[in-house]
Amino acid sequence: MKSLERWKHCVVNVEFGQSDGETKDRQAGTAFFIIYKKKYFLVTAAHLIIDKKVGSDKPVYAQIFRQMLRVPLLSELNDENKRKIITKNFYFDEKGQLFQQKTPKGIPYQHNGEDIAAPKFIQLSESIESEYAAVTISEENDIAIISLRGRLGEIFTKMFWNEPILVEELLLLGYQPISIDELGQEPSQEGAEIITVGYPSHISRVDKRYEIIGKYEMFFSTDVTLPCFTFGKISMVSPDLPFFWGDLRVYIGNSGCPVIEDEKIVGIVTHDAVIEENNKLNNVPFAKATKAKFIPDMLEEQMKKDEKFIDPTTLHKRYPNMFASPEEIAETEKKLKLHKRKKPLRIRQEIRDS
Repeated sequence: MKSLERWKHCVVNVEFGQSDGETKDRQAGTAFFIIYKKKYFLVTAAHLIIDKKVGSDKPVYAQIFRQMLRVPLLSELNDENKRKIITKNFYFDEKGQLFQQKTPKGIPYQHNGEDIAAPKFIQLSESIESEYAAVTISEENDIAIISLRGRLGEIFTKMFWNEPILVEELLLLGYQPISIDELGQEPSQEGAEIITVGYPSHISRVDKRYEIIGKYEMFFSTDVTLPCFTFGKISMVSPDLPFFWGDLRVYIGNSGCPVIEDEKIVGIVTHDAVIEENNKLNNVPFAKATKAKFIPDMLEEQMKKDEKFIDPTTLHKRYPNMFASPEEIAETEKKLKLHKRKKPLRIRQEIRDS
């Protein structure tokens, strides 16, 4: 492999949870960063973003965890410049210049007036209607596409919780999205050499952070991690199956890892192999992965959702307390123009009177 370093920089350690839930109830795994038609997304395993406590009787988009968090890397915390990025509200302004948002003390990236390293999070559950959702899910193939589009807080006003947009933070920290050209269809044949890179729990976790305490601790991950590679070969692949098996050691946390053959992503790890023997479940060092060929169509589907989500003709109907209707906007603009025309006339009258 010519570029292990390159693949290391496209995977993101993510956690999914509820802001009002216990941190122990979160699900952690791997997602890979991708750019498609100038838009940014994360691709991961669908089962990671589903909260099993919600109940399978509800629509799948109502079962999604509310928040997605990014777990910080040891290399980020040990690098002064990167540490500043994840403790400050940095983002790019309209001219592409780096801008720092000033934040009041104590909310929430400070504790006792001191900066703390804490990655931002994004809301996943803004809409449980599939046509507007920030995610596209294939339960059958266990793939999820997460859009990194602007959230409601960013469309309505620059709210603290969502600054910077996760994309900006990832780019500032040196993450490198893959392009569609680096996405393959499926493995070439049995015996082909493959690798995967991600964040298996207890292996990638190299430290814990204890400085995040108080009422904001549920918003942050306390883990500190580094990506981990495994190397193997294709064990079984068939054109009649949507998945394949790889002779790869994977563990909890590897879900969502890219499977790479000949510098292309050919699949996404979804499960390891488990065999029940003598009433005990035993893990077998094989990885089940969904073929990557399903990803482009899912990206297209999510892009349509994103376009529909920000449609100004429907925003006010879906979120009447946040957005004005086109008619209300037009009326306000009319009043503003009228006000601007009247003001100079008054000034000229005052001049004549004097």
